[in-house]
Amino acid sequence: MIHFQRLHLQGYRRFREFDCAFREGLNIILGPNESGKSTLLNALLDALYLNPFSTAQALRERIHWGHPSGWALELELRKGDTLLRLTKRYVPDEPSQRSECRVEIEPLASTGEEAACWVGKEALQRWEQMWGIPREVYLATACIRQRELDAIAADKKSLTALQQQLRENALMTDLERILKQIQEQVRSLKGQHEAIGQQRQTLAKQLQQAQEAHTRQQAYRQQLYALIEQIEQYQCEAADLQSALERWRSLTALQKELEQARAEAERLQRVLETLERIEREMQRLQGESPHVGSPDQLRTWLHQRCEVARQEEQALQKQLHDLTSHRERLTTRQRVRTGLGILSVALILTGISLIPVNGLLGGAIIGLGGVALIVALLWRPPSAREIETRHRQLLQQLEQARQQSQQAQQQLRDFENLLSQRAALLQAHDPNELLQQFRQQAVRLHALEVQQAQDP
Repeated sequence: MIHFQRLHLQGYRRFREFDCAFREGLNIILGPNESGKSTLLNALLDALYLNPFSTAQALRERIHWGHPSGWALELELRKGDTLLRLTKRYVPDEPSQRSECRVEIEPLASTGEEAACWVGKEALQRWEQMWGIPREVYLATACIRQRELDAIAADKKSLTALQQQLRENALMTDLERILKQIQEQVRSLKGQHEAIGQQRQTLAKQLQQAQEAHTRQQAYRQQLYALIEQIEQYQCEAADLQSALERWRSLTALQKELEQARAEAERLQRVLETLERIEREMQRLQGESPHVGSPDQLRTWLHQRCEVARQEEQALQKQLHDLTSHRERLTTRQRVRTGLGILSVALILTGISLIPVNGLLGGAIIGLGGVALIVALLWRPPSAREIETRHRQLLQQLEQARQQSQQAQQQLRDFENLLSQRAALLQAHDPNELLQQFRQQAVRLHALEVQQAQDP
């Protein structure tokens, strides 16, 4: 049996906020006119039956003046050892979206039940299932109106008569409810009859369609058998193609492995050839040097050879410079000799011209010019041809010395490069191990080539 525990109102009709507690058994609400007794009963009915998500104007009229946010009802009930809390809140702006309904179940003792909570329209449906009492039955059985109480107070009607009337009202309510259910069942049967007729027509159409579909299905089955035969042929061809594809993949993998083996063998061969070329070059340089020994001794000899070539080039350059200076001095002497000859001739001519005037002075001048002429004739410097020959010889020797110096420097650089390459290769590869790897790659390459040749 369910007992009311507490009713809380907020913004509902004449109550801005009100809280009412109930006791078990009969609860009597007393008060003067317009004190809110009917409002309290209506609030109880709204908490039990009203849908807060409705957009009806009657719900808007329940809002307390000066309380624009809407009204809220909270009803607490007790069923055995379980507390039920029902909360309904109406919001005038978009009530279908913003209004609230909440149902909470809290066990008061350790009965093994768990607390539960529902919200929204699901909570409203859950509450209707839990309450299960129609509004008319509740009004006829559980709510005693003011006029009945007035009749009891004036001894015009006994409590037994009131109870009889309540029972009659409950029976009438049950009869009305049963009548409504029968009418609803009649309407449902009529609807089912119409639906069966429609279904019969639909089934006739479906039967005709099924017969047509059966005919088409027979044609499709024949086509399907033909397709199955084609699929089997295609499967055989696909199996042949799959085996050919697997064969091609294996051949491709073999070809790729063969190319990798060839590339590795070529790489090893290039490394070995590089080492052999370096060794040959070093042996050639050691053969050209007078001191056959270690690479360090050969490097020292090449440095010495470069130094000797450089010194020889410097010496030839110095000789060429000295020869150039000597040639310039000879040119100066030749010019002086030519000037002295010209001077002697001039003196002789002057003396001859002075003899008629002063024979002694003219003879002296002629004698002085003759002496100068003899000196100019006897002073014979080396010939310019010999100097030019010597100059060309020195230039040729200097060019040869430069070529030898450049050749020695080039040999030294080549030797340094060979040493660096040899050191890098020896650091990265062991010659014996490299030779062993090359032999293994050669054997593997031969085996792969034989396998490829044998494959049809």
